[in-house]
Amino acid sequence: MKNQSNKESVRGTGNSAALCKLSSVQKGYYADPFIQYFVQKKEKVEPIMNRGFYMRVHAMDRLISQFLNANSESSEGVQIIQLGGGKDTTFWRLRLSGENEVVNKLVWYEIDFPRTIQEKLRIISRVPKLQEPIVGWPNKVLKKTSKGAELHSPDYHLICGDLRKTEDLHNSLQEHGVNFEIPTLFISECVLVYVEPNSADKLLGYITETFKLPFFVLYEPTNPLDNFGKQMMKNLSKMGCPLLAIEQYNSIESQIKRFQKLGFNYVDVKNMKLLWDTLGKWEAENVDGQKERKRIIRLEWFDELEEWNMIMSHYFVLYAAKNDQISQEKFIKIFGL
Repeated sequence: MKNQSNKESVRGTGNSAALCKLSSVQKGYYADPFIQYFVQKKEKVEPIMNRGFYMRVHAMDRLISQFLNANSESSEGVQIIQLGGGKDTTFWRLRLSGENEVVNKLVWYEIDFPRTIQEKLRIISRVPKLQEPIVGWPNKVLKKTSKGAELHSPDYHLICGDLRKTEDLHNSLQEHGVNFEIPTLFISECVLVYVEPNSADKLLGYITETFKLPFFVLYEPTNPLDNFGKQMMKNLSKMGCPLLAIEQYNSIESQIKRFQKLGFNYVDVKNMKLLWDTLGKWEAENVDGQKERKRIIRLEWFDELEEWNMIMSHYFVLYAAKNDQISQEKFIKIFGL
């Protein structure tokens, strides 16, 4: 029963993330007309969390855009495989934005616990706006499997799976049309840190061994050895979702070595505090970075600046790629920093 309770607790972090994202959207930090459908009970969220989730979403969005732009000339399109997507809405936001022609050739896969997939399907079934970009909804895309219902449309797939079972994962991806030869971005947003290190490393090794052009974006906590980090780990353990991988990979340097050892020949990592401090310098070309930073600061006043800096210094984003032919200039460091 212990593994089951941990699984349910980890699933609960997805609900908490959706709640915080909705709050951040409602306060005006960023736009997401879809997240409202994934939150059942609205609760008050502190300003420090609203700003924190803005930074989390903003950084992930920019890295996804960086991947799409770097591979915009791929004649066969690109793929994104989200590991533990939970209640994430990026698929819909990308479809709405139409920011890049490559988005029209993008195929999106999400892999998560069966119960999470069933919950997401129930929400989609109740909301016409979520159904609009799903070609063939519902009769041609809903499929029954031994693990539960799944969704398989030409460009969007929801797959029941266990990230610790790479053989099953491979079979599911192969069955549902994954192209192992084209640029493929894997996303792990506070997911692999909850997986035992050996299992997580096996998955990363599988990716570099099986996919010809894999990219990876990772967002996770770090620095568990100082007082703040120890308290963070203690709190999460009490909630039933211990950070199983953070002790072995407890620093940015160890994450770089990890990804290099497992086959990624380009790895760049940035601390979230650095990204906050340089927010005005890495905006999209059509955004005035300095105005955006001032706008965010003015949205909500709070005086927990020391706590804010501490939180930001305990999270990071990582961008990695394996490609023997790609140039360092083509790969691009995170936001050019």
